[in-house]
Amino acid sequence: MSIPIMILAAGLGTRLRPLTLERPKPLVEVARKALIDHVLDMVLPLAPPFLIVNIHAHADQMVEHLRARLGDKVIISDERAQLLDSGGGIAKGFLEHTAPRMLTLNSDVFWIEGAKGLRGLLAHDQRHAACQENHISMLLGHVSEGTGYDGRGDFFLDKNQQVVRRLPEEHAEYVFLGAQIVPRRLCAPRAGEAFSVREIWEPLMKTGQLSGTVHPSKWFHVGTVPSLQATENILNSKLLDET
Repeated sequence: MSIPIMILAAGLGTRLRPLTLERPKPLVEVARKALIDHVLDMVLPLAPPFLIVNIHAHADQMVEHLRARLGDKVIISDERAQLLDSGGGIAKGFLEHTAPRMLTLNSDVFWIEGAKGLRGLLAHDQRHAACQENHISMLLGHVSEGTGYDGRGDFFLDKNQQVVRRLPEEHAEYVFLGAQIVPRRLCAPRAGEAFSVREIWEPLMKTGQLSGTVHPSKWFHVGTVPSLQATENILNSKLLDET
């Protein structure tokens, strides 16, 4: 496993209040485990040499938790002074290494057979990005397999696995699961800016340089208190089934 990995964990978690009034969103517990630990459990089987995690709200709690779990394998990307949004956070993460590409994950989305889904994304990226320096590969999930999501989907995939955004009146089959592999050349030059990664996606979709692979398992988006409760109900019943 040679590609750097970054977990985006600097969000404010306003929709999870009051649970986030005194702790960061990634440390809110879901089925007796911190949200970020669900994500780490997907990532660590890939044996990364280090992990980059950005922080903002209740930053000291985040640092303490990450150091206890990861020791010196974690690199803290500190955004206490300024929130940089998803794209800006990734751009800052590229300052921590020299690799041409990086796998990034959101800290509030995870899925069943997590490492398997990430290995599938890495294999997809090797096939699709080899000849396209500006290519982004993203992991998608079926809308029907999601918990904590009530939208109309994000994307379709064409016959070449290129990502196509749905029209406003449409329902799409797939949702972005927060995991993507992004190139340095599109992000690092914007280090210090606050911007959404969606600004990078849009032109790539028009040129066929944004592709996706689908992980077919159940997935969970923990963004609100009801979505947390729904996720816990499923995970707790699954744990009971396994005992």
